[in-house]
Amino acid sequence: MVEAYQGKTHASLQTLMAGSKLIPESNLAREYFQRADLLGNELIATAALDRRNLEAQVNLARHLIGLARYDEALKVLHAVEAPHASHPLVQYELARCYLAQGRIDSAKTAIQKATAAHPQFVDALFLEGELLAREEAFDRALILHEKILQIDPRMYEAHNAIGRIYRRQQQYAKAIAEFEKSLAIMEFQPATVEALGDCHRETRDFKRAISSYQKALAMAGENANLLFKLGNAFYLSKEFARAGVCYESALRTDSTNAEIYYNLGNALMMQKRIPEAAAAYAQAVKINDGEPDYFNNLALSYRELGRVAEAKRVFERGLALHPDSRMLMENYRSILR
Repeated sequence: MVEAYQGKTHASLQTLMAGSKLIPESNLAREYFQRADLLGNELIATAALDRRNLEAQVNLARHLIGLARYDEALKVLHAVEAPHASHPLVQYELARCYLAQGRIDSAKTAIQKATAAHPQFVDALFLEGELLAREEAFDRALILHEKILQIDPRMYEAHNAIGRIYRRQQQYAKAIAEFEKSLAIMEFQPATVEALGDCHRETRDFKRAISSYQKALAMAGENANLLFKLGNAFYLSKEFARAGVCYESALRTDSTNAEIYYNLGNALMMQKRIPEAAAAYAQAVKINDGEPDYFNNLALSYRELGRVAEAKRVFERGLALHPDSRMLMENYRSILR
């Protein structure tokens, strides 16, 4: 419900839907829709009673933003902007709308108005920092997020923002420290736990990466991308059977992902389960013939099975699509000898 209170209606719904999947008999999602509808109706009624009531109008706009109904939110905000043009909260919510719509210049203008009216308005400062990071003005963004933490030490989002910057700069130890600070303030953050796992993976601390991905999955529910990352971490730890289980679980929710099939094939090959590996590679090629590695591994698996004629045909098809692939050419020549 934290996400709902923050106006992140879609995010909170995803969390609740995950809860419903983990606990099939739960009514979380159904009750959520009922409460969201009730809240929306209440906000609309309150806002209609007094068009000059700034708090009511902003609350309605925030609710609409949470539902990704940005045009409607902008209509509400523009109606109150004239009498409250300098109010930082109005400008902040306008900036959120503009950012969601990709209207960056308009968002910058609204943020500038908000911070001019209230220089310590941390939410507006945070958006400014995110825009600076997007423009790769990392030093300025870091200074701004550190300023935010001086104003509000418990704003965990600022730690996340700093962590993301350090991660982009490949300063993984610093990124890990920031993500851990964020999680110490707000524990239930699946995306942050996932980002922590990514940093551990980059530093080749696969044990901690696995632990982080498992925690993220426990929070977020069944998630193909997380299962794929967990499988990769197990694979890099040479736990091939556990990697395969993760890939198979990922495919239950994302059955058209060629990369997952390819990695499953690799995990199966490492377990000497070659017929199953060949089937996984074949599926990867069927979904996406744009990767020469998929053809190569499928052909090699056929060769291991003694199906040389099929291996040749796969190499030839792969080379027809990828004539510049040295790997395919060399392995094709080796099979002709």
